[in-house]
Parts: sequence; structure tokens; C-alpha cells
Amino acid sequence: MLRYWESECHMEEIRTYKVGMKLKGRLTQLPDSQKIFGALTYLLGEYTTSENAGSFVADVKERKVFCSLSDMLPEGFLPVPQTWFLDCVDKSDGIAEPKKLYKAIKQRQYMDENKIMQMMDNPQQIENSYPYISVYNSHQIHASLESLQYGLPGLDPEIYSVPECIVEEVRISGGREERSQVTDFCFYLGADKGEKMEQLIQIIKKAQEQERLFFLGARSSQGMNTFVIKDITAVSRISESNAVRYLNLGMLLPDKIDFNKSYLKIFTSERRPFHMPGGWEKDVCGQVVSFIQQGSIIYPLGDPGSAGKCIQSVFDENAILFGNAFMLPMNY
Repeated sequence: MLRYWESECHMEEIRTYKVGMKLKGRLTQLPDSQKIFGALTYLLGEYTTSENAGSFVADVKERKVFCSLSDMLPEGFLPVPQTWFLDCVDKSDGIAEPKKLYKAIKQRQYMDENKIMQMMDNPQQIENSYPYISVYNSHQIHASLESLQYGLPGLDPEIYSVPECIVEEVRISGGREERSQVTDFCFYLGADKGEKMEQLIQIIKKAQEQERLFFLGARSSQGMNTFVIKDITAVSRISESNAVRYLNLGMLLPDKIDFNKSYLKIFTSERRPFHMPGGWEKDVCGQVVSFIQQGSIIYPLGDPGSAGKCIQSVFDENAILFGNAFMLPMNY
């Protein structure tokens, strides 16, 4: 059984769960592991107490409790290690149409695990690999009918756009591509067998039974970024691994990894305080943080659980930046 680190009390065995989610409505963006951690912490506080949720967050930061999470993924698909594939193409000689191959790699944001394994053995065939998931951004046009609200027939409606994230599965049929919109998603959860993680697992199951709505993004009042839990299942195959490299599935704040061997895709963001009445505080100097994104290939230095870390928020003493990304063992 894969073991991560020794807590203050004992060495815990790690369990892996896959939480199936159903999208209700539309998306503005795929929720990342930080947003999912925030939603689970809120859920824990809702079903128990805010003090219990705060204690859980502190224990995760101090590594007294192990919790790792993936981003929200299309169910049945994993992020493609595009950086690794692009590097292979750059190092290969005799490719007739490298630009065409680059385009095929960038189109395939997600494929199933077996396809990824096959393509890593033969990267030049990736443009013939189906099915895959394509993600792109669009906009919805909305109209705010102020004339109806105020009873003023002459008042013009206000037109505005709402960003939308389109997640499509692309298959080949009769030599032509067919696309269908994805509504089934999942995320992975790595958990120790301690009391607090066991409590969280049970609360997730209770939320599933009650068909509780999860609001994982902005504009939930307009029916966007809303999910319900379909199921939660243990995945023993992932836990029982002795891999040396891992496919990163979430937002990783790196701690102990081999940067020379790893293939990394970096996401940098600026964090600022947010208040509901006024929004983001523009006058406050932001905290710039770089994460390793999903689809990166990670070589941990030692136990894989020490590859990531959480850090204290500089704006809220009760909040952390969650950086324990779930990493899938690559046993090939």
C-alpha cells in the first residue's frame, strides 16, 4: 500500500476515491482543486461546525491530515501531458508536418488513460487518436430588461455577455468528427484513514443522498457552475502503486519534486482580498503565486505526498492556498 508521510501520531495509509459529478446547466470554467477544496470545507462546516472546518483546514496545512484533490475532470478522461508530447515532437527528426501535429496535441486536452499510454509509446500518431475532450471558451449574450423591472416602457434593455466554457467529446464516425457536450464529470480525492477525513467522506455521501447542489464558480444564481454528486467510489488500483513518475491532476504548489526530470505547465495568478459588497480590493498589493497545472508529469523526491504543499494566505489567517494536487501513478 502506498504511504505518504508520517503525521504527528502515526503513519496513515492512503485511500483514493473518485467522486462522480453531474453538471446542471452551463459552465464558465472547469473548477480546479482549490475551488473543490473550498467547497468541501464549506460542506464540512455546514454539516458540523465552522470551528471543525477551520481545524480541518489547519491540520491539512500542517500535514497532520492528508488530503489531495484533482481538478474537475470529464468522467473517463485524464489531462493529456501536452508539454511532454510537444517536447517529443521537438526532439524528433523527419516529421513531415510538425505544425499539424502541434495542433492535434493542443486540441486534445483530455484522453482516456489507455490512449495516453499508447500515444506516449508513439507520439506521432496522436492526431489519429479518438475520442478526446476539447475545451474552448465562448460567450452567452444576456439582456437585462430594466423596463420590466421599473415599469418604464421607454427604457432600453441592457445587453451584456457572460463567459462560457464549452467541454466537448470528439469522436470519429464514418471518417467524420462528431461532437457532443459533456455533462458528466468527476474529481479524485486522496485521503488518509484518520477521523477527520473519514468524517468528510461520510458527509460527501450524505450530500449525495440529499442531492445537494454544489456551486463551483461564479454566476450560480444564473444556473451556471452548478453540480450534484452522482456517486463516490473507492479506487484501490491507484493507491496500490510504486510508481516513480506521476500525472498531475490538480493545482500543485511544488515542495519536493525533481524539476530536472519533470515536465511542467505553469499557471501564475495574483490573489487579492475579496468582499461581497465591493468585489476585489484593487488598492491592496496582490500575492502572486505560481502553480503547476494538471497534465504535468511529476517526479517526486521521495514520498509522492510530499511533492505538494499548502501555504498560509497573507490576507486571511483562517484560509490557506491549497496546493496538494492529486497525482496519478504512471505505471508505464
